[in-house]
Amino acid sequence: MTILIVDDALFIREIIHQICLDEGISSVFEASDGEQALSLFPQIKPNLVFLDLVLPLKNGIEVAMEMKSKYLATQIVALSTLDDENIKQKALQAGCMEFINKPFKKKDIQKFLTPWKERRETNENV
Repeated sequence: MTILIVDDALFIREIIHQICLDEGISSVFEASDGEQALSLFPQIKPNLVFLDLVLPLKNGIEVAMEMKSKYLATQIVALSTLDDENIKQKALQAGCMEFINKPFKKKDIQKFLTPWKERRETNENV
């Protein structure tokens, strides 16, 4: 499993990155703005993207739309401090599968990693 974390706040990227490592996922990449995310995206083809909606250079809605247009299988989870129904709807329409409000809890991130972890463990036991 490959994960891309896109957030302009370094501490958010570090927190999510550590949660991924704690769950046994080591293929984790980071981007601090929308342009960097879109340039990294085709190289790594992530299975899962944690995407802040308020980013420099290109906002998260635009980034999600571009990612989904290039690689439909990627799952995108929107992150934001903006607790606004209109923003949530735009994120879902852009291709995000879910919206998490910041600040989030560890379990909010883990619930997206658990299915991948269980699948990997099942394949190792076969």
